[in-house]
Amino acid sequence: MRQITVDRDNGNQRLDKFLMRYMNTAPKSFVYKMLRKKNIKLNGKRAQGNEILSQGDQVSLYLADDTIDSFRSAREVREYTHMPDIIYEDENVIIVTKPVGLLSQGEKKGDQNLNDQLLYYLSTRGDYNGFGMFKPGIVSRLDRNTSGITIMGKNLPAQQEISTAFRKHSVKKIYLALAEGRITAPGRLDLKQEKLQGNRVSIGEGKNAVTLYRPISISEDNTLLEVEILTGRTHQIRAALASIGHPLVGDTKYGGKKAKGFKGQALHAYSLTFTFKEGPLAYLDGRTFISVPTGRLGEVFKNKGNLLT
Repeated sequence: MRQITVDRDNGNQRLDKFLMRYMNTAPKSFVYKMLRKKNIKLNGKRAQGNEILSQGDQVSLYLADDTIDSFRSAREVREYTHMPDIIYEDENVIIVTKPVGLLSQGEKKGDQNLNDQLLYYLSTRGDYNGFGMFKPGIVSRLDRNTSGITIMGKNLPAQQEISTAFRKHSVKKIYLALAEGRITAPGRLDLKQEKLQGNRVSIGEGKNAVTLYRPISISEDNTLLEVEILTGRTHQIRAALASIGHPLVGDTKYGGKKAKGFKGQALHAYSLTFTFKEGPLAYLDGRTFISVPTGRLGEVFKNKGNLLT
């Protein structure tokens, strides 16, 4: 028999999800069969699997250690030669700059991605070994060719708090964007968008997408904008600005022209400001974190959007 005490990283989730993370190669049918046969109990009592765990709960597995261990496998921690550009880190979160060209999370096996890079970074510090039931993960994703600030929750309470904050729009996220054409006044775009095949979205129907923009500087044929999204939709800024005739420089997917000197669209996630009035991340309430763009895109933004120099 093996008894597991639920820690803070594994509370506030269903028992069956907990079990399938602990015995991560076991078939679901095996887990539910053991629950039905009372070979798995919660706090000494029969369990169904849909119970919500709390820190300190006792999960008892009336199974041979060899059986349990045969269903446990460490996640692979992929080695990276470069460490991530960390803006801020504490025991709960890592705030980091994602470079252009790197996926936030892998789409298929073997993809280079920021999430795995951060897991490797944590493993070099002894903070992650691949065996834990909880896997730290990035909460706010960016497109491959969008650079800038993003955040990882290092434990379950932090990850849940951040996810809730983004869902309730209590995180203020500001982007820098270089749009084609001259935009002389601030504006608000209340649109609807839907996903299409080929990793693309269309404007007109679907989910609400609210975007605020303010011109910072107007150069020859482009406008440097500060953009805030009040909803977090796929390609929201790119599709919204293209819909009013101002696609991002370099964003050929949405009608923009190729830009010399940098890949993808001229878009950088610049800052995050948090609102956490209570809970484990209350100490971050009101704090703003900034990612300064670098490389050719950084030069363009510092030059107030002028591509000619």
